[in-house]
Amino acid sequence: MLERASQRLPVDPPAANGDSIDAGSLPPAASAVNPAGEANRRIIVFLLALLVASSALPVGILAALSWRAYVDARVDAEDRVRRTVEVIYQHTLKVLETEELVLDRVVGAVSGMEPGVIRGSEAISALLRKVSEGKEEIASIRVMDIQGDVIATSGPGVAALNSSDQDFFVAHRDRDAGTFIGALHAARQTGQLVFNLSKRISAADGAFVGVAAISVSSAYLRGFFASV
Repeated sequence: MLERASQRLPVDPPAANGDSIDAGSLPPAASAVNPAGEANRRIIVFLLALLVASSALPVGILAALSWRAYVDARVDAEDRVRRTVEVIYQHTLKVLETEELVLDRVVGAVSGMEPGVIRGSEAISALLRKVSEGKEEIASIRVMDIQGDVIATSGPGVAALNSSDQDFFVAHRDRDAGTFIGALHAARQTGQLVFNLSKRISAADGAFVGVAAISVSSAYLRGFFASV
């Protein structure tokens, strides 16, 4: 009987070490990807991207505002510079035009007069003082003869000065140079920095007989430029 019973109840042989296990016999969780973990990973990536975007947006806005402020400040600065340059230009032009009119008046007053007569003429000295009154930019007005000797001045007296080597005199000696503007230099009497505007004095036949010159104070112009 025992022998028959053993034939009716077959016993499965135990799995030996190294024998393969059928994948179909494993639980479903052991062979599939965890869907909850994948969802969490996607949420983290999304949050990181959102964090980067939220940080970059204010930085971008700040950069745009800073650039706009820089452009506005530059435009404003350029506009101020243009206005300042225009004011300086117009004032300097006005000064030069005024001095040119003064020179025309002086040349007209002495034309046709002999140098000796001009040297002793109180009327010419008074005229030079009058046309320079109230004009801070004028350091002095002088009339020179054909040799470059000063024969009349707006100052207290005629100094023993000779300007024959000065650019504002040389420019007119051989030709009519119109209104000549000389280089900046230290005045020989005062040491003051000046530049000269000069005009030729000619005889009726066009011959050269002298020069009229105005010394313009550079300190006056520097003071004006600094005040603008």
